[in-house]
Amino acid sequence: GATTVDAYFPDERWYSWTVSSTINTAGIESKYRNTWATLTVNPDDIKIYQKGGTIVPTSFPNTGLNTAEIRKNPFDILIALDDVNTATGALYWDNGETRDANKTSWTTFNADLNLIKFTQVSTNEDEAGDELDLGWIVIFGVPKDENKYNQFTYFSYVQNGISGIILADDIS
Repeated sequence: GATTVDAYFPDERWYSWTVSSTINTAGIESKYRNTWATLTVNPDDIKIYQKGGTIVPTSFPNTGLNTAEIRKNPFDILIALDDVNTATGALYWDNGETRDANKTSWTTFNADLNLIKFTQVSTNEDEAGDELDLGWIVIFGVPKDENKYNQFTYFSYVQNGISGIILADDIS
């Protein structure tokens, strides 16, 4: 099998994360920008590059083999800030049982250095309490400014009209 792959990185910020049996890294800002790169690949690794300016909801299927069961697991939200420290994303979430569009949920995400906002645009009509079970919120690309952002920095967020805070205890 191949041990390298050529990839093009457009002129944006990129964050790498790798998942494998031996290493798990996330949110390391890539040195690649507006260039081609030859990446080393290992058959046991999953390499992912997340574009700055995006918000990606993820869920690790700890339990369940279908969408209905996996929906019971918490979602982690991966926020990759762009050059102006903003990001957006969305989640389409079906019920795992039908093709009926009225039985789905649609949530949008917006973030900057002041606020993370989750907006439930539509909700599964049969599931009045159908909300995201939130796990981790991870922010990639927070500026390295000890006077503004450090282990005591709090970020506010709003989810369905309910406010909360996140302690940024791992900013370095």
